[in-house]
Amino acid sequence: MSASTNKCPKCNGRMTRGFIAERGSNISRFVAEWIEGEPELVRYQGTSGSNLEIEGRRKIPISSYRCDDCGFLEVFAL
Repeated sequence: MSASTNKCPKCNGRMTRGFIAERGSNISRFVAEWIEGEPELVRYQGTSGSNLEIEGRRKIPISSYRCDDCGFLEVFAL
């Protein structure tokens, strides 16, 4: 979404820029990232864990816009 495009495609309301946070360990927060490929769980000694394998994959931070009127979210990985 360009700086000049600030109208909601659904209701024509005002769009506000924001971001989607991911929770790290304890109280850490990070900007969410788009990860290339299909999700794949990390395997430890033959059992699958709760973490996703992301090594060697393309990663792009996610930004988003939210409509102040209807709540529509538009998400970009640029």
